Amino acid sequence: MAVSASRAAAREHPAAAMAAEGLAAALAAVAEAAFAVPPWNEPTAQARMAVERMPDDAGHTGFALAVALAPRGAALDGFA
Repeated sequence: MAVSASRAAAREHPAAAMAAEGLAAALAAVAEAAFAVPPWNEPTAQARMAVERMPDDAGHTGFALAVALAPRGAALDGFA
């Protein structure tokens, strides 16, 4: 699954914005859990900032976001 939604597109399509916000929250939770432990030991804010940059990064040529979903798509297990 690749995500690339601009802020303008989100304003035009409120449902897309809500879906993007849900994905952003799930990405932030996974990033916080992954990077809070050794060897990274990153503060929560650092992981959250990386996720907050993704909408801007998505506008760059070649950007791709791969997500790993739990069985039946119930939860986000990881991303790259």
